[in-house]
Amino acid sequence: VSAYYAAGGFAGANSGGIVQCYSTGSASAEYSIAGGFVGENNYMGLLLYCYSTSTASAPDLVGGLVGSGTGGKVLYSFWDTQTSGLDESSGGEGKTTAQMKTVNTYVGWGAGTCGSVWTIDENNDYLRLAWQGLPGEAVNNTPTPLASLGGGTQLDPYLITTAEELNIAGLYPCEWSNYFKLAGDIDLAGYTDTWFNKIGN
Repeated sequence: VSAYYAAGGFAGANSGGIVQCYSTGSASAEYSIAGGFVGENNYMGLLLYCYSTSTASAPDLVGGLVGSGTGGKVLYSFWDTQTSGLDESSGGEGKTTAQMKTVNTYVGWGAGTCGSVWTIDENNDYLRLAWQGLPGEAVNNTPTPLASLGGGTQLDPYLITTAEELNIAGLYPCEWSNYFKLAGDIDLAGYTDTWFNKIGN
C-alpha cells in the first residue's frame, strides 16, 4: 500500500471500530504518517484484537501498528517488531516473531465471541482467522473480564456497579443473553473517557 499521506496495511485512517483483523505486506507514505496496520487512528477510532506483521515507512510519524493516534484507542493489539523493523507505534504492543507465533500471546482474544474466531499453528505461523481454513488449532475462548463480576447466571448475575464495568459489558455481545444486575447508581457525568461501548445495535 502506498499513499501521499496516511498509509496503513489495513486502513489509511480510522475513526470507527476495527475488531479481529490483521495485516501483512507493507505500507508507505510519501509525505507523512504510515502504520503497519493503520496510518492514522483518529478520535473515536478503536482497534481491538488486531495485529500486524507489515513494514511501514514515511518521512515522519511511522509506527509498527499505528503511525499516528489522535485520541483513538488501541486495545489488545500487537505488531511484529522484527518483520516490521519498528520498535515504536502510536498504540499497541510490540512482540517478537516467536511471541507472535505463540498462543499465550493472545490470551483473551477469543473471549466473548460466538464460536472460534482465530486459529494458530503454534510456532509455525501467525494467528489466522478461522474462516480461512488454514492448518492450526482453534484459539479457545477464555473468560471475559466480566467473569470477575459474577457468573452470568440467574442466581449469580454479573453485578455492574461502575461506568467502567458497564463499558466492558458492551464489548462482549455474546454475553448479552446472560444475566446482569445493576448493583448501584451509575452517574456518567464524571466519565472522562472518549469511547463508550453501547449494548445493542
